[in-house]
Amino acid sequence: MDSYVDSREPEELRQALLQAGFLQKQLEYGDIQFSTSSDETVLIERKTIKQLLQDMDGQLQKQCLGMTRNSPYPILMMEGQWVRTNRGTLLDTEMTWSQVWNQLQTLQDLGMRIQPTTGIQHSTQRICQLRAYYAKDKHSSIHRKVAESSSITVLSCIKGVDVARAKLLMEHFGNFQRLANASLEELQEVNGIGPIMAKRIYNFWIGEEVDHEGH
Repeated sequence: MDSYVDSREPEELRQALLQAGFLQKQLEYGDIQFSTSSDETVLIERKTIKQLLQDMDGQLQKQCLGMTRNSPYPILMMEGQWVRTNRGTLLDTEMTWSQVWNQLQTLQDLGMRIQPTTGIQHSTQRICQLRAYYAKDKHSSIHRKVAESSSITVLSCIKGVDVARAKLLMEHFGNFQRLANASLEELQEVNGIGPIMAKRIYNFWIGEEVDHEGH
C-alpha cells in the first residue's frame, strides 16, 4: 500500500516526504498514512503544541476517536516546545501542565500513541523512521498483540462494558475497526447487547458518551 501525506500539511513537510516516496492527497483521518508489513493502516495526526492546546476543547478527542475507528495504530505527533508562563499556564492558554497531561492520558486510554518531536524537521525524520519500523514483520507482530490489548482497554471505557463483554464484542466483529464502525443493528446481533447498550457503544465513537470525569 502507498504512503500518503495530507495535501494541507506545510510545504516543508510535504516536499520532504514526497522526496522520501510519499504521495500527496487529502486524507479523511490523520495527516500521514502508511501501512505495516501485514497491510494494516498506520495513521499519524501531527499537531504543533499551539494547535494541540487550541484543539483540546473537544476537537482533538473527536479527531482521535475517528483515528482509532480506522486504524489499529493511531499516533498523535506533538511538535515543538512547551512554553510555560509565569502564571504556570501553557502558552497563551489558561491550561496548566496537569490539565494538559490528564487530557493526553485520556487519549492514550482511548488507544492513541504519543510521539513528541522538537520541530518540523524532526517530525519528518520520525515519520520516515516510523514507516520503516512498522514495515518490519517482527515489529508488526509485537504491536498487533499490543493493539488487541489496547482495544479491550478502550472498550472498557464505555459504561457497562467490562472486560468479558469487550472480548465478546471483539470475537464477534473480528477486529477493532469493524466493531468501531458497526451499526446499531449489527451491535445488537452480539449476544447480551440490547438496544440501550448498543446505543451507548455507538455513541462512544462519535464522542457523545465519553466519560470526562477526573480529566
